[in-house]
Order: sequence, then C-alpha cells, then structure tokens
Amino acid sequence: KLKGDLSHFPFASDRNGVFQVTAKVKDGVLQYAPDWPRIEQIQTALDFHGNRMEINASQGAIFNTQITRAKIVIPDLASHDAVLEIDGETLGGTAELLRFINASPVGQQLDPITKQINAEGTGKLELSLRMPLHRLHDTRVAGSYQFGANKLWINTPGPALEQASGKLAFTERTLTIPKITAQLLGGPVTISANTTADGMVRVSAAGRFSGAGFQQAYPGVFTQHLKGAAGWSASMALRKQAANVVLVSNLIGLTSELPYPLSKAPQESLPLKFERRFIDTGHDAITLSLGKVFSAQFLRTTAGGVASIEKGKIHLGGHRFRHRPRRAYGSRASWKNSMPICGAALFPALKANRPCLPSPASS
Repeated sequence: KLKGDLSHFPFASDRNGVFQVTAKVKDGVLQYAPDWPRIEQIQTALDFHGNRMEINASQGAIFNTQITRAKIVIPDLASHDAVLEIDGETLGGTAELLRFINASPVGQQLDPITKQINAEGTGKLELSLRMPLHRLHDTRVAGSYQFGANKLWINTPGPALEQASGKLAFTERTLTIPKITAQLLGGPVTISANTTADGMVRVSAAGRFSGAGFQQAYPGVFTQHLKGAAGWSASMALRKQAANVVLVSNLIGLTSELPYPLSKAPQESLPLKFERRFIDTGHDAITLSLGKVFSAQFLRTTAGGVASIEKGKIHLGGHRFRHRPRRAYGSRASWKNSMPICGAALFPALKANRPCLPSPASS
C-alpha cells in the first residue's frame, strides 16, 4: 500500500501518507545479526509500515530447539542510530540451548563457564536483544533459562547434578543463578551464583552427601566403608580459565568403618577441607585435609583437559596419632583388608602399588 506525496516518504506515523508492505514467509532463513546463530525453518509475518519494520515469527528453529515466539522490530529505519529489537522464546533440549549460548557473543563473554557444562533434559529460553545497527559492540542482552529435572555435569571428572531444577539469568557480561536445587552424591544441594563488578562469577553451594552416594560416584575400597550422611558447603570463584574451589564439612553424621586413625563415629566432628587453586592455564594446586589426621598437597598438570599429579606430599598423623596408645592403631591386617592398595585407592594418578599401612612412627 502506497499513498501520499513521495517527498514525505516513508510517511512516519502515517503522516502525509501511508506506506505499508506485508508478506508471509514459510521455511525461510533469518540471519538477524552478525555472530548470532541464525533462525531456520521460519514461518513469519513481515510488515513494513512507514519507517517501522516488524517481523512476527510463529515457528522456527535454532539448532534443534523450537521457537515458540519471536518478534523482531526496527522502530525507526530512518534513524541514524537505528536499533534492532529482538524478543523471543524457545523450547528444547538443555544441551542445544547451551550450544546456542556458546555460539553467540554471550558465550564468548562467559567462556569457558558454559562450554564446560554438559546436560540432559529440556528447558525454556527467553531472550531479549537490543542491537544498535551501527554500534553492534554496544548490544545489550537479557536472557533467562528455566529448566526442571535435568542432569548436569562438567567436563572434568566428578559427580553429576541429578534432578536439577532452577533458573539461569544472563546479560552480555554477567551470569546469575538465583537458585538451583538438585541431588548430588546421594543428598540435596542448593546452588546460587552471581557476577561481581570485576567480572568474577562467584558460586555458592550447600547440601548433604551420603556414604552410599559417595560410594556410587567414587567406587573403591575407601568409600565402601562410609555410612550415614553429612552436611557440606562450597564456594567457587570463576573467571575465564581460572577456577578456585573451597569445600568444607564437619562430617557430623557420617560413619567411617576404616581402621584407626580414619575410623569415625557419627556424632564425632572431623573437619574436612578441600581446596583447588588455579595457578596458570596448565597447572593447579590441590590441598586436602582431614582434621589433624591427614593432609595432602599436590601440584597438577591440567593441560589438554586431563589432570595428572606432577608432585605432592602426604602427611598421615598428628594429634590423633600422638594421643592414642600403639594398640589403638589399626592392625596391618585390618588395613590390608580395608585398603589393600593405598595409592591406587586414594589417588589413582599416583599409580601406587604399596599397601597402605599406617604406623605411629609416621606422626
């Protein structure tokens, strides 16, 4: 439709005339912005009205996710600082939606946080973009991802989050997790996260683990002697390749049937602390302590995504050794039965083949 004096074209707000072009597109492809995954199999209504462009999509796909709603608008095509506005919603597998985030400029900002996450399950992504067409570097992003009963795990060896439900919120520079609830190591866990002003993502987690859950995640002669459950808390600081982790527990409620000095009654408090400290892109440091009974420090090589111990030291002893008579220490037979291969059971990367036989002399 075209009506009016063309000297006033394109007739903003239908003043002095009318300009309108409408069209329907089926199975189209829309590359709405550079560096963002394109929309395929799109079914949409296209409307140019005056100096405004509007696209309303009722169907489409980004990777293997289905778009349920998408609206793309340029309010003023004649503006010297025209802005592209995109609001949409997609449903699909969490793995595919993470793939979308990782393939976008948002993924480049959050790398490698989202690239380390693997997922099974489904969810809903809501996304809002504001793109100045002549200043794409000033693009503003607001998105959220809601999911339920998912399985989530990271690339490094470790247990998975089962029955994970919650919400992730992100902008072009930040990641926020108001709350995720899940099952981990046989017990409930709650996770939250936020991004600080300097770009650090700080994650907090708290929950309970059970001896059975720990044994399922880390089967071996060590974990099979754990029973009961205990609370724990952890904090993580993430920035690009750097990740620092601290986990603590008093182990109250957990029973250890290992020989002394690693035996433990359920009501007994025995402080556990695990710390992983980033050194550089190829190295990290691991510190593990169990009260005054056990401590270990390792320097690991992490190049290529595979961690191996470069060097370290282990101390077995302390207060509990010094204040028990010799007969209280587990016998050599009991330790052989409980942990026949100490190094292989506790630290597979050491590939040790000597029996783990503690002695009071090691204190």
